[in-house]
Amino acid sequence: MRSQVRSRACGFEAVQASLPHLLASLGLADVGGEGRVVFGRGGSPAVRVIQAGLRQVGDQMIAAGLVDRSALDEAIVYLTTPASMVSLPTMVSA
Repeated sequence: MRSQVRSRACGFEAVQASLPHLLASLGLADVGGEGRVVFGRGGSPAVRVIQAGLRQVGDQMIAAGLVDRSALDEAIVYLTTPASMVSLPTMVSA
């Protein structure tokens, strides 16, 4: 499922990587950047937020062709499994 969604993510990861350059091109001085990735275990509060988001927009993702029902259901189950470890959204500051 991850590869299906990433292929349609409209370059969001490119925006994260280019944020410092974008801010500098707008005239800001002394611009730097830092990114932080946090991992969470399945069933943890942070991962439950991701799971809730998938449940909320899952039908829309299916309708848009981003994922099929079986892959979505599999991802939701994976997120409840305590042995799973997932990366949470990357936080970028610049």
